[in-house]
Amino acid sequence: MASRTARTSSSVWASRSGEARPRGLRGSHDSRFGPASADTAREADTSGCNPAREPPHSFSVTSAEDLRTLAAVASGDESAFRELYRRHTPAMYAVVLRLLARNFADAEDAVQEAWLRAVRGLADFRGDSALRTWLIGIAIRCALEIGRRRRSLVGPDETTPGRLPAPDVRLDLEHAIAGLADGYREVVVLHDVYGYTHAEIGDLLGIDGGTSKSQLSRARQILRRAMAGTMESQYES
Repeated sequence: MASRTARTSSSVWASRSGEARPRGLRGSHDSRFGPASADTAREADTSGCNPAREPPHSFSVTSAEDLRTLAAVASGDESAFRELYRRHTPAMYAVVLRLLARNFADAEDAVQEAWLRAVRGLADFRGDSALRTWLIGIAIRCALEIGRRRRSLVGPDETTPGRLPAPDVRLDLEHAIAGLADGYREVVVLHDVYGYTHAEIGDLLGIDGGTSKSQLSRARQILRRAMAGTMESQYES
């Protein structure tokens, strides 16, 4: 897996000069997390406390370690870029996986596209925000674009807002969020999981702050009902 990570980051690194786009990340049928190791994928995909779950806004400044690594990257050090890739990919993947309803393939594509854009824009990064905040912002936009493209191909989200799972289906909160209609899920993930304001969400999604607030309120109602149904099912079993 370590060699796979190196190959993928090297492909992204090669793209910084506008060379041929790297091939997709899906190198093996059972790989759930192409950009990094399977162990890192599981860490990013769990509900426990780990760095991949820290809200992007909790990173207000670029760390000294990142600044040193960025300087090395600017000088053309590919190994330094690989270190950035290894350090920040799990957090990027965790965000986009939730936005894309736990669709692993789409999440991998979003992370790859985010790094392709980031590596070409690193020279313009001025450190006004933390590097991870900047990277996650790019990843979020890539995930939202992928979601929109998918909806344009298959039609509007056919999930009935408020529809609850069958009583015998066991859900945890992550799966309940994944089952929300796209607009509801995006607002919940960005606001409740990652700490974006309604104004920021509006800018990302192309809606006004009031719409974001109303969608969040409705989504929370659906989640409360889903989780209540899950608990009842557990008690009855």
